[in-house]
Amino acid sequence: MQSIKKLAPVIAPLAFCLLLLSGCRNTERLNWSPDGSKGAVDASDGLRITDADGNLSAPVLDRVELSGWLPDSHSLCVVTTSDVKKWSDLLKLLPADETKSAGAAAELIWRSKNPSQTLRKEGAKTGLLVLAYLREKYGGTLLAQRMHAKLKDIPQAVPVHSLKVVDINGTVKESPSIYTTAYGADHLRVSPNGNTAVLCVSKDVGYVIQLVRLKGTGPNGGKNIETLKEEVFGVPEWSRDGKSLFYFTCPLLSEKGKGEYCSDKQPVIAWLKKVDVTGQNGYLLPNVSKIEPTLLAHVISAGSSHIQSLADGSIVFSGRKQTYPLLVSDATEAYIFKMNSALTKIEELVPSSKIPEGVFDKFQANSDGTRFAFYDDRGKVVSYDVAAGSGKVLAQKAEDSELKVEPNWRNSDELSYSLIRNGASQRLYDIVLADMREPGATTTLSKDWPAKAIEFLLPGK
Repeated sequence: MQSIKKLAPVIAPLAFCLLLLSGCRNTERLNWSPDGSKGAVDASDGLRITDADGNLSAPVLDRVELSGWLPDSHSLCVVTTSDVKKWSDLLKLLPADETKSAGAAAELIWRSKNPSQTLRKEGAKTGLLVLAYLREKYGGTLLAQRMHAKLKDIPQAVPVHSLKVVDINGTVKESPSIYTTAYGADHLRVSPNGNTAVLCVSKDVGYVIQLVRLKGTGPNGGKNIETLKEEVFGVPEWSRDGKSLFYFTCPLLSEKGKGEYCSDKQPVIAWLKKVDVTGQNGYLLPNVSKIEPTLLAHVISAGSSHIQSLADGSIVFSGRKQTYPLLVSDATEAYIFKMNSALTKIEELVPSSKIPEGVFDKFQANSDGTRFAFYDDRGKVVSYDVAAGSGKVLAQKAEDSELKVEPNWRNSDELSYSLIRNGASQRLYDIVLADMREPGATTTLSKDWPAKAIEFLLPGK
């Protein structure tokens, strides 16, 4: 990343694009297995496993970016990252559409009068790939001259993200890569039956959903990868039966340069959709990209709407209640809405007025939707009991704080989250596990974790 920072004064807008290629800051640091017996920790020194008491394993895998449990609770789908320098190697690893588009863009950039300026316009999708192509074809020295940069300041490698399955039951067994990409990888979600994974790949202002078959042979002739035809925002969610995906899309987000319209002050109409992606046998349907999704609802969104499916087949999602015409200055109230399992009726479940200080758009619900954890980017965490109709602050944000670990339910009653400790110690954060049934019943999971494993908890990391 240092080389990118050095290049920034020369091609400053490119720096932003290159950062996007590596994905956003990962806060999905701890997720619990389906049976709640263990948690996967994306530690600073690799993937580690913890139990509910905080007993932490040694690293089982290096450079893990994302992880998601399979139903057996001893296998993980993971996304790992490796640095690849040679374009010839990238051709062997990456999907043909990525390398083809990058190669074509690279030639156009090279033939332009001002390659560095043209590269800025290429965006996050192919920036580093373009540089790798040009460096190998035309040489690093000539590339530096054309980019008006020093050779040492031009990134020398492309982060390649690989999706694979790892068995951690006893001896660690790692599968070959099933899918690779040089685009930013975010939000990994494994289907309830463990046959398919969803990976959000960063493109433009939203995500493209890649469906990756993890095991078995489906009806599509052995094809491993399917792509949804629409860009989405937020995190897609599996239906409880594993047959469908729920997601949000927004026409304004799909139009180049329109992303600024999706903000707290300028809410937009988002479309909540469902698309069938697997058949009765649980495997990917052929030609998923051609399957027409079902429009379930129009939702007033501020760009961070979230969806989650519950054990009874219903879904909950965030949105805003507004009456139009609406002045931009008018206050808007957010809600958690619930749609029944038949997907025919919507009810109001939680209003933002019930949540301390309006921490709302980002949430995690337990499996039956009786408890919610709300959080923001600065580390504040609020628990909410639906039956009691009240919320409680679990973790308070500080002026210079940031979210380190997204809240995650171990079961219906126990919630893990990151907590700021006020004190003279350099280490200001801990990861805790709290029982919502008993006030003050909190276990500090990270109490005895090695410092090297939890460097990500330090301020600025």
